[in-house]
Amino acid sequence: MLTVKHIEKNGYESLTPAKVVTFTPAKSAHPDANNPHDEVIAFGVPMPVSDGCNRYGNGMIYVMNEAGSTVARYNLD
Repeated sequence: MLTVKHIEKNGYESLTPAKVVTFTPAKSAHPDANNPHDEVIAFGVPMPVSDGCNRYGNGMIYVMNEAGSTVARYNLD
């Protein structure tokens, strides 16, 4: 299990557990991709915001493992 910490520019912070976290760059190599910005997607969250997952498109996102160590960091500003 992973933990996702999201810090928005306005100072709002949230923590949520997730099973899988992915990063999709705006300039994805996939020819059908139409991403206007980088995006972090958290799957397996207890209260999904949209289509069964949480999508983050701005702010700082930290992903921690079960031991609390940061395993990924994304600056989407």
